[in-house]
Amino acid sequence: MFAKKLITKAFWRLQYWRLSYSLLLAGLMPVLAAQGVMLKQQALRLPPARGLPHGLLGAGRRLRLLGLGDSIIAGVGATQQEQSLIAQLAGRVAMRTQSSVYWRNVGLSGADTQTLVDTLLNQMDADPYDVIVISTGVNDVTALKSSRHWRACIRQLCEALAKHSPDAHILLLGLPPFADFPLLPQPLRTLFALRAKIFDGMSQTIVNQRPGFYFIPSDFSLEPHEFAMDGYHPSSASYARWAEYIDQYWQDSLTTRQKQRPK
Repeated sequence: MFAKKLITKAFWRLQYWRLSYSLLLAGLMPVLAAQGVMLKQQALRLPPARGLPHGLLGAGRRLRLLGLGDSIIAGVGATQQEQSLIAQLAGRVAMRTQSSVYWRNVGLSGADTQTLVDTLLNQMDADPYDVIVISTGVNDVTALKSSRHWRACIRQLCEALAKHSPDAHILLLGLPPFADFPLLPQPLRTLFALRAKIFDGMSQTIVNQRPGFYFIPSDFSLEPHEFAMDGYHPSSASYARWAEYIDQYWQDSLTTRQKQRPK
């Protein structure tokens, strides 16, 4: 019953965002196209974080944590891989569980969800993971990929990961708060924010239907100084804040599911 209410609420919220997005896109297409071209020409392109994209933190029983996705997973905005989102999340998990956490980043700047399915999944090692964190969607939003394409790719991705690591906790991160991005001009910023809401609504519906999967919304705002110098990616400090938020939201979701289990 609880899951049904969540899906119904998400459905009507999704319809509102779709209508708002369609109206904005139809009325401002020439302006949006010009802003998109200018953005590509002027945007500062930062490299991935330096260092090895894997490591081992903590002591105790071994856990395996994988980050799979786009430039967020590649650590763009951080200086070193140890400051990346997944490395910092691994540190929090190691402390909380008193475990040894092996973490690995399989990320590619500019990757959309189809790239994850076609290319990055093949870069995963054969051994299953205990926790998998997915960051994808930003490049689908900016490329104006269709809702149908997004839904199909997310389903493919979820099915492949469930098959690879059937006992894993798989966390799908919601899209970042486009409305806060200093780099994006208006109305392009609002267009991307609305599109992100539509994609997040679809993702949440898909994930809520799968055991072991968790949708982690990006329900927090960032101030301009909390971004990296490109005005688009998180800084090292913001990755730390995001890792804390993910870990807490995940644990809260686990607690909620345990309470809802039939006794």
